[in-house]
Amino acid sequence: MQEERWDDMECGQLPSDALRQVKIQRDPVYGFGFVAGSERPVVVRSVTPGGPSDDKLLAGDQILAINDEDVSEAPRERFIELVRGAKESILLTVLQTHQSPKSAFISAAKKAKLRSNPVKVRFSEQVTIGETDPEMLKKEALLLIPNVLKVFLENGQIKSFTFDGRTTVKDVMVTLQDRLSLRNIEHFALVLEYASPEQSHKFLLLQDKQPLAHVVQRTHYQGMRCLFRVSFFPKDPVELLRRDPAAFEYLYIQSRNDVIRERFGMEPKPEMLLGLTALHIYITVSATRPSQKVSTTQAKLQYLRILNELPTFAGVLFNTVGLDEKQPATTLLVGPRHGISHVIDLKTNLTTVLSEFSKVSKIQLFRENQGVARVETSILDAKPLVLLMEWPEATNFACLIAGYCRLLVDSKRMIFSRPTSQPPPPPQMIKA
Repeated sequence: MQEERWDDMECGQLPSDALRQVKIQRDPVYGFGFVAGSERPVVVRSVTPGGPSDDKLLAGDQILAINDEDVSEAPRERFIELVRGAKESILLTVLQTHQSPKSAFISAAKKAKLRSNPVKVRFSEQVTIGETDPEMLKKEALLLIPNVLKVFLENGQIKSFTFDGRTTVKDVMVTLQDRLSLRNIEHFALVLEYASPEQSHKFLLLQDKQPLAHVVQRTHYQGMRCLFRVSFFPKDPVELLRRDPAAFEYLYIQSRNDVIRERFGMEPKPEMLLGLTALHIYITVSATRPSQKVSTTQAKLQYLRILNELPTFAGVLFNTVGLDEKQPATTLLVGPRHGISHVIDLKTNLTTVLSEFSKVSKIQLFRENQGVARVETSILDAKPLVLLMEWPEATNFACLIAGYCRLLVDSKRMIFSRPTSQPPPPPQMIKA
């Protein structure tokens, strides 16, 4: 939801074709079929699928005029009066802005109000309050209080979500999609960040259908942070820029943070770091003094393309469990440009492709022994790829491949299934 003034945006001048007029007929069931929020100007929050505004309005559209009356600075009450007064149809002048996620939550007026009169955290539902675990008071804790999940955004914000036994990961994802005006949520995931002996930062993907109550009850998840991240990368960042400018902006901020926090698991070459630093400085300066030569969007695109040369920027490394000298441990790389690849030499980017995502038909996990899973990946016209991995690594491997198959091959394709022999998840402890 865009609520900043134009001069607060990072994306420079807006294209002239972003301003458009749409005529919407009132439906007896759906009304005009959109939900709006904020004010000065009012912003479209969501559009009802199949409703009269579908394919006409987009989440994030600023409504600047109603039936030729300027409402860009009108109070909310006047906006409601005009909409309710339109009995049959309404003519809207709207502006689709390519705002950054930084400006997606709160207006300048709200920021000023919060500075002068800060408020406590507000919840839409009751929360369970008992004896507070000291671990929850730590900044990095998974929970704020027993049934409130903390989610860290790459733009520096922390969002809190109340949950009960029915609340799933997807519920949080849908809310964040709406708040950030994202069109392509399939690139995103909720992840748990943790440290491993091989890498300082690793991310454990949470599945859409997982109940939050199950996630927070697992003791090995305690001490981790929950982040909202771009986890399924486009082959070329320009694809994301064309389809979803807000998601592109979020990816840039995330990537910049990853460079600063050294999250890639391998050391970028000095010349790469030098180029990234120069672009970072240029983008920062251009945000306050726009340049005619290279726009900030072009500079951000170049920043991401440089990083894309790093195998672990869009790719994720996985280590298998070795049995003996004949079957030693190996390293795999999974990503949009590599598919499922065997890493021969990461420093020289020497890999060999084991399978493209389009060839994967099914992934299954079987419990091999304590803490180790057997991963069976069925591949069309080839023998199955059978690997041994530690259980969290195996789950991540399967979730990542399944996500890329949905993103790059078929959005309705479900290839990851859990065998019935796997122990059921722990019972729900938090009741609705």
